[in-house]
Amino acid sequence: MKNIIERCKKIYNKETPLKIEWIVAILIAIIMMLMFSYIDFKSLTVWSTNILDCIAKGDITDYYSYTALNEYNLQHQYVSGTLYSLILWAIWNIPIWGIQYFAGKSIIKNAILLIWSKLFLVLALGITLFITYKICKELFKDNKKSLWITFLSATFIYTYIGVFYAGQNDIIICMFAVMGLYYLIKGKNIWFYILSSIAISIKYFYLIPYIPIILLTEKKIWKIILKLGIGVAPIAIFKLLVRNFPMYSISEAANYSDSILNGFLGSGLKVANGATLSFFILAFIIICFIAYITKPKTKELKNNYVFYFAVAPIILMFMFSTRYEFYRPILLMPTLMILYGFKPQLFRINVILDTFAFGSYFMFSLIHEKYLFNSKFSMSGSLISKVFDIKKMGTVNLKEPLRGLLGNNTNTIETVLITILFATLGIILIINYPKLNIIKKEKNNDNFEKPERWIIWIRSLMVVPAIAFLLFNVIRG
Repeated sequence: MKNIIERCKKIYNKETPLKIEWIVAILIAIIMMLMFSYIDFKSLTVWSTNILDCIAKGDITDYYSYTALNEYNLQHQYVSGTLYSLILWAIWNIPIWGIQYFAGKSIIKNAILLIWSKLFLVLALGITLFITYKICKELFKDNKKSLWITFLSATFIYTYIGVFYAGQNDIIICMFAVMGLYYLIKGKNIWFYILSSIAISIKYFYLIPYIPIILLTEKKIWKIILKLGIGVAPIAIFKLLVRNFPMYSISEAANYSDSILNGFLGSGLKVANGATLSFFILAFIIICFIAYITKPKTKELKNNYVFYFAVAPIILMFMFSTRYEFYRPILLMPTLMILYGFKPQLFRINVILDTFAFGSYFMFSLIHEKYLFNSKFSMSGSLISKVFDIKKMGTVNLKEPLRGLLGNNTNTIETVLITILFATLGIILIINYPKLNIIKKEKNNDNFEKPERWIIWIRSLMVVPAIAFLLFNVIRG
């Protein structure tokens, strides 16, 4: 018995992620992939195959008006933003489009075809994690740390939610962004600009960290303007090409950009003449100023600043914006986890703070958001819904039972959870500032402080109770 205990301790204290931990992570991902077909994912899939329909009909200019017909009665009638990620997705979806176009089998009603479509996002995640590992090997020369950072990125709760639940193309932003950062630390700046501009063009969120990174790496004003212009060039080119497409202006007017912008401006206080001071804009200006005046003396310190400024503006968005979707924190994957690697002695503390921050936001979202883990919006058309004939079952969600359980304390608990998110993200921002040394580094000691496995397990398995509750109640009916 003593030998068994000792063996278990040896396995528990292993310096790298265990094979069983990777297997469990993959099993969770597979179950979620088979279990969910979220409304946004269905829209994105149809929008991608609509491109192929229009090409087959010989008139791509008809794309916006064709999509607006909303042939499949989707939640979203109008396509919005640029089509760069949808073009890549359309190429991936050629096989299932062919089945739909020539055999008459609707993709949106076929669980297997929908799984093929979601595998495009899984591929993007795989590429993101592969590049993450390469970046870590380049930056830290420590295989153990590289493996942990890659594992933390893969098992980040919003990796599960963004890719396997919501099926959002935000992972495409992460993929191009991390590829760009890889080339930046390799000194191949032109590829950084190109790949970053693609990330920005998919959804405009990546412009937020792109600006301070440019201000960090370039000090001449005319070059800053030029490089910022490169960042938004694909968007300008796209708008120029499609501006006269039928229904384009109506589709653009129907998107959510105004609500997102209002979210950036919503958190603040009244100042001169009754105008509102935006906390996000104020904090972003300060970050940009710090980036511009910062002149790292070593390559290692410069790389540290690069990842700090890749993370800090996104964190500020989550702290101060009053409007963003429940899956949006995936934008911090994997740059936030890579940032943890620069301060080895704070690695364990960072993982603990990370767990509290995103665990609290996950709990807040379960209480607050009607779209998160709600069978009505996510399980119709999935493979598991076909197996258990979900059409005959009522809607199952976590919001109503949780709010019922909390009763009059609901608002108080929401306030506490968001305060925890704000505080932990603020601490992460402060302690990971490259020149701030909270813990004095001992000479010749660069070993990172590996977090205890139970913390890793809590962080990795946080999503399991929610999907288990949903699956159990759907099966039970």
